[in-house]
Amino acid sequence: MRAFLFYILLVFASNIWSQTNDIYEKIKNLKTVDLSKEKNNLQKVKNINKKKYYVFSYMFEKEFGDVTFPDSLSDGCWIAFFKVDTNKVALTIKYKNNSPNREVFIYNFNGNLRQKYFLNDNKIDGVCKLYHANGKIYAKLKYKQGQIIDGTLKTWTVEGKRVKFLRSAD
Repeated sequence: MRAFLFYILLVFASNIWSQTNDIYEKIKNLKTVDLSKEKNNLQKVKNINKKKYYVFSYMFEKEFGDVTFPDSLSDGCWIAFFKVDTNKVALTIKYKNNSPNREVFIYNFNGNLRQKYFLNDNKIDGVCKLYHANGKIYAKLKYKQGQIIDGTLKTWTVEGKRVKFLRSAD
């Protein structure tokens, strides 16, 4: 009976590992977007719901990978849209006092939040949250100056149930 339970547990863990690797491979193969070249190539300021936004001229594909941001831009909230539907927001980032510290929100094409994180000197710093396409939390992990802090990854299923990983008895 123990062997059978161990086998079931092994299959379950293998399935989660396989899904995680598939997600990492998919993200790795997505186009990296470099917005640092956008500083002198901006569209006009846009007012949305009585809030002023600066607009990046770059238009995002439905799926995209990492984003590199300019070191300094005018204070305020910056926004970028999807190429196939220019009314759908792809990302927002807030600049304040020309600081290298910024909060980033990246969205799925369906409008739900995809990622939320904080940048410090253009490196992820603090808690990073990833979301499933349905808007439910997918993963939460902590970074320090662009490096993942070991042991901080927490994941959830698409239904919102917490996935618990077993730790080895090293």
